[in-house]
Amino acid sequence: MIPISIKQILALAPAALPAYREAFALADSVLQPYGINATPLRLAHFMAQALHESGALTVLTESVNYGADRLIPIFGRSRITDEQAQKYGRTSGHPADQEALAKILYGGVWGLKNLGNREPGDGWHFRGAGLLQLTGRGSRERIGERLGVDLVGQPWLALAPRYILAIAAEEWAEKACNGPADADDIVKVTKRINGGDIGLQAREDWLTKTKAVWR
Repeated sequence: MIPISIKQILALAPAALPAYREAFALADSVLQPYGINATPLRLAHFMAQALHESGALTVLTESVNYGADRLIPIFGRSRITDEQAQKYGRTSGHPADQEALAKILYGGVWGLKNLGNREPGDGWHFRGAGLLQLTGRGSRERIGERLGVDLVGQPWLALAPRYILAIAAEEWAEKACNGPADADDIVKVTKRINGGDIGLQAREDWLTKTKAVWR
């Protein structure tokens, strides 16, 4: 087992939120059952993805505050129209419409098929949260059941320090990321975590930093 210290975490993410700092105090025992801290390379890949997805441990919940010009390139016209992007993107002057935007991006047929979002408000209520930005009712149901935690009925528990790291570890295991991490394949790890290669360069930069810490 590769040990993880708060000093190492703060060296990488000096502005880490208190919830994340508290969560990582339990890192060794939480990650060990998943084999994530079995080798320096696995741990470096896990932390690189977590640091990217959480904005260097400064983001707990996805803001859904995307610029109009970024919505189509990121999500595609199959999920949002040009008109909707202009109406709800932050450059349109309507930042308060994040909830409506989340319902468009994470709801409908796509949200039901890919995220298990079946209720009208699920896109907003179950938007990205935590270290790897757990998204969707379906993921919360599956991971919550495995951890014995009601992440749907009590959604705030996804951000509780005692569960944050375990949820991320469950996501990592569910998406079978140890294998590509062992192969040092950041492209494959990123696609399993993100569903695409958004932010790949930034993730590679994080990996360079985490490899310097755990080697």
